[in-house]
Amino acid sequence: MADTVFLEQGRDARPSERSLRFAAECSAPVHLVISRGGTGLAQALVRLVRAHPGTVYLLDLNVTTGLPALLYTRLSRTPLVLDFGDEVGAVSWNMGRWWLVCVMQGFLQRIAVRSADHVVVRSRMHAWLLRRRGASNVVVIEDGVDLARFPYRGRATKRARARLGFPEEGWILGVVGSLNYGARSRYVYGLEIVHALACLRDLTTYGLIVGSGSGLAVLRREATRLRVADRIAFVPFVKGKNIPLLLSCAQGWLWVQSHDAVGRVRTSGKLPLYLAGARRILGSRTGASLSTFARGRDLILKTRALDPAAIGAEVAGELRGRFLAEKADENEPRASASRFDYAALARRWRGFMETWGYGEALR
Repeated sequence: MADTVFLEQGRDARPSERSLRFAAECSAPVHLVISRGGTGLAQALVRLVRAHPGTVYLLDLNVTTGLPALLYTRLSRTPLVLDFGDEVGAVSWNMGRWWLVCVMQGFLQRIAVRSADHVVVRSRMHAWLLRRRGASNVVVIEDGVDLARFPYRGRATKRARARLGFPEEGWILGVVGSLNYGARSRYVYGLEIVHALACLRDLTTYGLIVGSGSGLAVLRREATRLRVADRIAFVPFVKGKNIPLLLSCAQGWLWVQSHDAVGRVRTSGKLPLYLAGARRILGSRTGASLSTFARGRDLILKTRALDPAAIGAEVAGELRGRFLAEKADENEPRASASRFDYAALARRWRGFMETWGYGEALR
């Protein structure tokens, strides 16, 4: 019998960094990474039965892994721990999916939260929202980052910038994220950089957009329309050692969250990466930004609406007014980044598992 099974959906067989770091605290962990689709449902259920776990740890909430986990744990009376960071129904609605699908995913979330022995979320706001709905078994363990891999300095950064096509004297603003196009909001992460560069045609400013998704073509079209495509480098998001080096290439990183249910609960996201990269952050006004941004070093955006043109104009004004004269490597590592260090988060996770009786699965 496996002690703890970490169940998640993924495009390849590689587990997420979060599950790997938490699994390192277990004596005999099993990772089940399930591909999306109808065959994934059956695959997840069969593999759970074969693994016969002592605890099922479900990372993120979707139909492919959520339904098999709920069915197996209820029938076998196996403890279920749900770890997720989004309001799944609201995310689906923003992406333009059919209303019935959004309702079903919202219903799946309510059932999963009520059925799980414990729920682990990534932000205090999400925990508050779930408790307000009646959940009492909620624990907060934020998104994390491996601080031992950060930050890069010197020659490696200069070579990486040159490979991306940036001149040595340029000021680079970047963004990392899922570039999924929201059909209802007509928004994709990174549009703000396109509009900011359009307002800074007279200065040596550039954009670095790291990610992939359905909105990538939208970003390219908008960059071409505004005649800034030659000043933006588009790089696919690659898990692993390339991310710390990419984060060292830009002088500033943009972190935009919508002021709705989706943005309020997802208050960390890529923020730990930006903090570990020791660069300036220009971000939305949320609880996470208020508690981690450095006064005089970072910028909390005044624009609350998810309006790329307005945010881009505000960012351009701030860059022109106070940031462009700075060199890339002047920023020092942040003390606030230690809050998101996976080494510390894994210890907190271990304490949570031991406290609530899942300690048989730990080293």
